[in-house]
This record gives sequence, structure tokens and C-alpha cells, in this order.
Amino acid sequence: MKLLLEGHSLLPPRTGVGRVSEGLLNFLLSQPTVSRVGLFFCALPWGAGWRKILAFERGMPAHPKLAIHKIPLPYGVLLQGWNRFTRPRIETVLPGYSLVHGPAHVFPPCARIPGILTIHDTSVIDHPEWYPPESGLLAQQILAGIQHADAILVPSHYVKAHLVNSYAGDEEKITVVPNPFRGAYRVMTNDEKAAFQRRHFGRLCPYLIWLGELGPRKNLDCLLSIVHTLKHESQFQRPLVMLGKPGYQSEQFFAEVRRLGLLVHTDSQEHLGPCDILLTGYVGEEEKKDWLAAAEALVFPSHDEGFGYPILEAMASGVPVVCSSQGALPEVAGGAALIPPLVEGPAGYVARLQRLFEDGPLYAHHREMGLERARNYASQQFPGLLSLYEKLQKKYL
Repeated sequence: MKLLLEGHSLLPPRTGVGRVSEGLLNFLLSQPTVSRVGLFFCALPWGAGWRKILAFERGMPAHPKLAIHKIPLPYGVLLQGWNRFTRPRIETVLPGYSLVHGPAHVFPPCARIPGILTIHDTSVIDHPEWYPPESGLLAQQILAGIQHADAILVPSHYVKAHLVNSYAGDEEKITVVPNPFRGAYRVMTNDEKAAFQRRHFGRLCPYLIWLGELGPRKNLDCLLSIVHTLKHESQFQRPLVMLGKPGYQSEQFFAEVRRLGLLVHTDSQEHLGPCDILLTGYVGEEEKKDWLAAAEALVFPSHDEGFGYPILEAMASGVPVVCSSQGALPEVAGGAALIPPLVEGPAGYVARLQRLFEDGPLYAHHREMGLERARNYASQQFPGLLSLYEKLQKKYL
């Protein structure tokens, strides 16, 4: 097989979708039935996007199966052409491939070879107010792909049901392929956690943790209400470490911080009060793993997730999870997380955190369940994908 992948999600900084694309690329390069994998990118040769692509290309280890293609065209212009005219067909721009796969919501139109689209979630269509206006192009790509792709991959049964029920997706061509979960996550002993906390805070400082980009989809008002309630109504006061960078409308987060009278720090060496917030900004993978492993619990009240890597990352680190009942989170958690009913609001999260902190056996139970759940996901790697590729290729022969 000679496979062509749309590669923009691989460019840094990588989100969860980018990590899935990276896993897909590595998986395909390792398969003996795959003879060639092409990645294509678009940008103007004199722009910042082109420099980012060149840096990515230089950083990629040489591989005899891998080819990188740079199309000297603004990415937005290409998406407009695909959305309005389903042109240019990708196999006329980059011939020689037997199948094209858009692993990150973007469907490259094709006529003479099969086309596959991965849809990780539909929040950009369902809630355009959560995203900047230019994200409308991405929403159009998803809708076009639902209609025109030969096959659609989704990471959860939740996303599949939503596509079928809300966007008239063809159930027969939608396949659930859980996201791969890889990486040597750290599990710290209590002594190791204490040493990490003393190194970063100058004292023993058990903390809650959250991961992601600050934006409306993440339900940050609820997160801040949880911290505020812990501060004023609970004996279990904990600072919150937020691993992530500001995103769209993140100024609303800081406005809510001020309204609630909370304090945000950007340096762990500053003295954190019992329920202050440490906002680290973007951190690398190894640093993220340390922060996760040394945390007491992950709090993740997101409005909607098509999969939910942060909860698996916490579970693999031996950190209990309290997360939302919305989106695919309950499906991915598989009973290993504490999940308050939506109607309980922030109080439901606080109540479950207090139960964790009060009940040692309960804490240990969810810790072990989380570790097992993460191991189950780690044992899978794009199940059935190659057979789907082969089946689609035969249709076009």
C-alpha cells in the first residue's frame, strides 16, 4: 500500500489530535504491507508556516518509506477550494498513491483512489461560539467529509452515534477505532511525590491538576467554581496546577478568576496559597508526566470530548480522576473515574474529591482501576485499520 496523509496536525505544538496523527504515522511506517507513506503540507514558501514545515522536516528521522510533500499554497486557500468545488483532487496534485487519509478532520477530495477521514469530535460544528471565526473552514471540511469520504474513523462510540443522529452520517461507513495510547508514564510513590512538591513549591503541597488549552469547550467556569468551593467550604483545600496555554476567549477565564477572588501564578517558586492556581503554560511531554505523577487528583469538567486523553494520562500516572459525564469521557473512563451527574454542577465534583481524600481505600481503588484502564488502551493500536484500508483499495481496483 502507498498511503498519503494530510500532515498539518503533526506540526508543533501538538494537541491530542496531533499525537494521534503521530501514532498513526509511526504505526504505518512499521507495517510490512505499507510500502510508502507520504505526508503533505501547504504554506506559502516565504511565510512562518513554511518555516514550521521545514523545521518539522529537519526534525524527522530519515525513513526509507517516508516522503514529505510541500505544496506552495496557503492552507486556507486549499481548504476553500476543497469546500466549494472539491478541487483540486489530491491525486492529481500528488500522484502515485493508492489511498488518502485525512487524520485530523480535513478531507482531501479524491476521485480515483479511496479517501478516509478521521473525525475526532464535532464540537466545532455543534458549538461554533467556542472557536475563532476561521474555524468555520474546518467545520465545512467535516461536513463535506461526512458526505464524500469512503470511510470515516472516529475514536469513540459516542462520536459515531452523534454523527449518525445529528449529521445523517452513514452508519455503515463509520468505524470506531480507539485512539492509541502510548508512552512511559510515571507512577510515583508518596515519598517521590513529596520530593517533587518540595522541589517545586518549597514545601509539601498536594495539588489538583488539569490539562488542556484554556478555552470555552473545557468548562473552565465550573473548574474555577470547584476551586472556589474548596477554598471556602471544604477542609480539603488544594491548589490547582493547570498544564496548558491560553486559547480562544481565554480572557474570560481570567475575568472569572478575578470575580471569584482567586489568585493565578505563573511561577511555582511563588508562594501558592491553599487554593491558588498555577498556570504553567505549554510544557513538554516529560515535564508533563512529572507534574501528572506528583498530583493528587485530576479534575476534568469538560463540556465535550470526542475521546479525552488527559483522563487516560492521569490514570496511567496512578492519579485518580474526577471528570465530566459529557461527551466520550464516561466511555473512555470505563468506570475507573468518579463522574458526578451533570445536574449536580461544581458541588458534585467537590463532593467526590472530598470522598477521595477522606477514604483511603476508595482512593486506592480508583487508582488501581485507572492504571488497569490505561493498560487496556495501551494494548490496542489502530485495531482493524489495515484491513479497512485493504478493503477500500479493492473497491477501486
